[in-house]
Amino acid sequence: MAMTVEDEDYLFGCMERIMEETHENNIMLHQICDVINFHHTRHNRENEDDFIRNVLANLLSSGIDIRGFLERRNNK
Repeated sequence: MAMTVEDEDYLFGCMERIMEETHENNIMLHQICDVINFHHTRHNRENEDDFIRNVLANLLSSGIDIRGFLERRNNK
């Protein structure tokens, strides 16, 4: 049984739609990867910022007299 012109038109239309959807999906996948990479790099920076804040908070809460320490160091 031979394909009719209508059958060919239908198949080519399906193939065109699949190609368009694949292209759109690739664009979305690229955008998703960009977002993941951005958050991954920002996550590392947030950890560093948290560490510095924790160190400063521990110094302040422990009552270390930083000014007195610096004055004693300069008087030596």
